Amino acid sequence: MIKQRQQRPVVDPRLIQPILRTGGAYYLLVALLAAVVAAGLYVWIRQIRLGLAVTGMNTPVYWGLYITNFVFFIGVSRERHDFGTSATSGQRMLKPVQRVVIGSLLMS
Repeated sequence: MIKQRQQRPVVDPRLIQPILRTGGAYYLLVALLAAVVAAGLYVWIRQIRLGLAVTGMNTPVYWGLYITNFVFFIGVSRERHDFGTSATSGQRMLKPVQRVVIGSLLMS
């Protein structure tokens, strides 16, 4: 038996019109965001090459804050992932908890 080729779904041109026709403001925003990414990469590479001393964290208190923020935001991202997947998969047992969690995540 010969398999028939599946036809690609037809996309309504009105849906992709904003992607195909962009103005000057779009390219300005892309250039601005690219500059932010480039600056972030520069300081990150500098921090890797010269060490964390370039951040000005010379006392143990600052190191504690640095590590605490790192661990906190990893936990926040994990929590968002867990409850985001449970919300999209339709699990009803977590519905009452989701509002509280989403509210606390938005405040963090």
